[in-house]
Amino acid sequence: MILRLISIYLRSLFALIAVLILVTLSINIGALLGGMIPFAPHDKALAYCAFGILAMVFGLAKDRNIWRNEFKSCPKWLRGMSLAVAIYGMIGAFAWLLSFKSSGSSVDLQLCTSSLFLSFESMSICILYALLWGEEISPGELCKRIRISFVMLAIFGVIAAATMLGLFPHPVRQQQ
Repeated sequence: MILRLISIYLRSLFALIAVLILVTLSINIGALLGGMIPFAPHDKALAYCAFGILAMVFGLAKDRNIWRNEFKSCPKWLRGMSLAVAIYGMIGAFAWLLSFKSSGSSVDLQLCTSSLFLSFESMSICILYALLWGEEISPGELCKRIRISFVMLAIFGVIAAATMLGLFPHPVRQQQ
């Protein structure tokens, strides 16, 4: 029964990450095409959701070393795609961060953040793929990873709630 619930949890996270990648990719492509940002009014909520989902997924990684453990059990096509997207995301985020500093446009900021999110989301797909379709993992190890994932979710939830309640002052708001 517990293994069935774990399977449902992992498949749900896989579906959430797939949707998150599509949303982030649409933001990135829209901004690349001239500033058509479809989710701009909801970008703060999307960022909270992305951080929460990524925290849960990265909590599932064995020894927090994705490249050594989960990445090697993925098929070559997924490794190649994940690595290409991660490199694109890191280089893109750095390049658009430099251009944002000089221009200050919201499109550059959207490109920077969506590129950075894409790089982490592509790595999270490898973690979930390895757990769902990779090497067999003992039930005890799987339960341990799920517990860590829930702890990560709880920590993120507390931080997000404190931020929304204004317990962490925003630097720009403090100067006003």
